[in-house]
Amino acid sequence: MKQKLTESGFTLLEMLTALSILLVILAVIPMLLRPQYELLQERTFFTQLQTDLLYAQNYALSHQKIIYAQFNPMEKRYYFRADLKTGMIVDRHYHESITINEDSTPINFTITPSGNVSKFASYRISIGENKYIFTIQIGRGRSYVKEQ
Repeated sequence: MKQKLTESGFTLLEMLTALSILLVILAVIPMLLRPQYELLQERTFFTQLQTDLLYAQNYALSHQKIIYAQFNPMEKRYYFRADLKTGMIVDRHYHESITINEDSTPINFTITPSGNVSKFASYRISIGENKYIFTIQIGRGRSYVKEQ
């Protein structure tokens, strides 16, 4: 009795078709995820900035120290520091696509030992093509973000 050998597998054409479909899907995914990435980047930046500001105010209140806030758009960085002995409380670098106040002058203010911000201000912030105004109010330093 002879046994029939059957070879099962995929032809070259079937393999190339499956591979091309996979490559098309992989090429489309980054284009679909890009808006989600930018949205996440915006939310993360503003949440982190407001949290850092609140932390600096709480630090000023609890340690009864003046806190100096400095935004440096050229270095894509902001920080909060106390005196030389204490040093930096918060030191953050932010993403290259984020622009604070299109001019290159450093932005600074102080947080008093009572937790109040020395001056109120509105800062223009661009993330990609979206533009926002980040406002710090005088007094307890409440802050909010508004889209332009």
